[in-house]
Amino acid sequence: MTLFGGSSSWWLTVVSLTLAATSVAAAPRLPYDPQQIRVAQAVASAPPVPCPALVPPPRELSHGSRYRPGDGTASTVDPERLAAAERAVKPVRDFNRLLWNLADRSLREPQSAAFYADCVLGHLDHWASGGAVTGSNSFAGNAERKWNSIAAALAYLDVRAYADEARSQRIEAWLARTGHDVKRRYGVPIPAAVFSSLNNNHAYWAALSAVSTGAAASDRALFHWGMSRFLRALDDIDEHGLLRHELRRGSLALQYHRFSLGPLLLLRLFALHNEVAVSAARDAALRRLADRVLHGGLDPSMFEQLTGKEQTGPLPPAGHQYAWGELALALWPDTSLEARIAPYRPFRHVWLGGDLTLRYRNAN
Repeated sequence: MTLFGGSSSWWLTVVSLTLAATSVAAAPRLPYDPQQIRVAQAVASAPPVPCPALVPPPRELSHGSRYRPGDGTASTVDPERLAAAERAVKPVRDFNRLLWNLADRSLREPQSAAFYADCVLGHLDHWASGGAVTGSNSFAGNAERKWNSIAAALAYLDVRAYADEARSQRIEAWLARTGHDVKRRYGVPIPAAVFSSLNNNHAYWAALSAVSTGAAASDRALFHWGMSRFLRALDDIDEHGLLRHELRRGSLALQYHRFSLGPLLLLRLFALHNEVAVSAARDAALRRLADRVLHGGLDPSMFEQLTGKEQTGPLPPAGHQYAWGELALALWPDTSLEARIAPYRPFRHVWLGGDLTLRYRNAN
């Protein structure tokens, strides 16, 4: 039975009540304590590097999709459209990397933590004051804004303890604005069987956007909506650990299963550390998805049989493609996964929180 077989408002009411009953009264928090990470860094660090110059905030992103128009699977990349999209998003992605380089340093180099935190806050305040990506964005532009909001919110949470009240108000108002815009776009109830960005990996990233911006802005309603969307996402995983909407991506099906797994694992960590109940059945579903992605990278035959397409991308995967594994190990000890990903550490992911190894390796 699907949860959207009847009234979607009924389902949202039930989830909201469940979250309200199982969430702590305090403001939502990260799945780790930034200050504890700083305390654990015993090695003396070099003098801080200069804070990079402020980056002009783009008001809107109007680029189109990188995929060829008319391709129902959205799996055929058009080179010209890809080049245009990459030019458009470069300022935002460069900004995300800049934030994480600084936020990582604020954790790894405790002697200079205040300096790097102030630098992160200065950049965030500049983009918040400039209304970055709050204009009339295209569909692809709004997707980029969603990912940017996650990177910005998580970086802010790492350094929020160093912020003065005026900066906090400006940054949090900007993050909350983005989070609520994401909620409006992805909170439209449609049947779970409909192939739509409201039901696929975009919705999972939207949930993480709401959870991270909700935590950053101490907005419990926004956080709870993101958690409710996360719980529904776990019900998308079938008995084989597959996501039906990502199977429709043809040759990119395995890649999009991996792309979906990252935000779902980070959402599970947020749930764990904020006392949001996740049933054993839903937890088992997430583990099935992780197992399917791990084994699919080593043997993609199931994906190829189900899609009729050879899977693209390096197989077996290497490097950053195992970044999700650091999050999985923070949830479930697994010696085979540990052995598989260990040679590629440290893992960094610009939309999942910077240096994941630094933040999660010792989470168990």
